[in-house]
Amino acid sequence: MAFNTPELERLVELADPSAVDRIFVWQGDGKILVGIILYVEDRRNAAADTHLAGVQNLLVIEDSPLFYSTYLPLLFDELWHRPTGCCRRT
Repeated sequence: MAFNTPELERLVELADPSAVDRIFVWQGDGKILVGIILYVEDRRNAAADTHLAGVQNLLVIEDSPLFYSTYLPLLFDELWHRPTGCCRRT
């Protein structure tokens, strides 16, 4: 987890793809920690959840640690706090 732009650039340059799964940027909001935990959990369980339980997937493509660190907590917050069935078509 990086805190500022120079540190982030250094981490990206030094990151060994086999050792580091994802680099996140700390922006002062503790919700990023929950977002990271949910991200890791979903990476591990997505295939089984989709195949066995029919859970739908949302594909988001972003390679900027700054951007995905910003929207990841917002995305999980929105998905977890939506009323059940709000997005289903009848």
